[in-house]
Amino acid sequence: MKNRYDNPAFTLIELLVVVAIISLLVAVIFPSLSSAKELARKAACKMSIRCLQLGNLQYEQDNDGFFAPATDSGKNLRRWFGRRTTASPNSTPFSIEEGSLLEYLPGRAVRNCPSFTDFNSGFETGCGGFGYNQTFVGSYIKLVGQDEAGRGIYENGNSSPSDSGNQADNFCTAAETVAFTDSAFANNGITEYSFCEPPRGAMQCETWSATLVHRPSIHFRHMETANVVWLDSHVNEEKLTFSNNSAGSAYGGTKPIDLNIGFFGENNYELFDLE
Repeated sequence: MKNRYDNPAFTLIELLVVVAIISLLVAVIFPSLSSAKELARKAACKMSIRCLQLGNLQYEQDNDGFFAPATDSGKNLRRWFGRRTTASPNSTPFSIEEGSLLEYLPGRAVRNCPSFTDFNSGFETGCGGFGYNQTFVGSYIKLVGQDEAGRGIYENGNSSPSDSGNQADNFCTAAETVAFTDSAFANNGITEYSFCEPPRGAMQCETWSATLVHRPSIHFRHMETANVVWLDSHVNEEKLTFSNNSAGSAYGGTKPIDLNIGFFGENNYELFDLE
């Protein structure tokens, strides 16, 4: 007579143990897979943001040493990534075929950051989730001196500063000057924004506003880090060091810090300026 123990089978306890082991493995592996995917997206973002500054350097070589303009001051019709015919962002989106940098970019297009997906569109659609240093690189201002505290005194480089970006020769340390960063605005959620603002304003024409603060627009979207490309085109990651919820968002709504939007470095403009 055949012994009933000769036909092996799982007991309920053994089955529960196997299920527990599988659940444990899933719990361990899934976060690793998620982190690996984000690392891949971060690497792709680094390539894209570096392409922006490499294109900007080529633009500078073809335009008498001037970087691409960030915008047309006050008219709101032009950005570094596109143009539009009216200043209404809702009815007239930017034409990304007409940006200053596009002919210098691979595929004549801004490659979107693959981690920048959950955002409100229609504000500055086409910037790819990247912001340009408009205050110093994308505008033509020059350093003319320092005040008693050692802060730079700046003035417009010509009568129409929006006609060009700044002159490459005006910058003392290209490797220490921000060109582009991951960017966004807090506006009832994350909204596209095409500029990376320094924490504080600069002194212009010997008028200093010590309390002037900018709304945060650097987006620390890659596991709480932001990709930054500098004027010499090298890229690194920066961690958020502070935000500015008192300045809030441009159009109300969510606090910037709640969306990992803020600043890196010190609470000044030394990583953005000409010195």
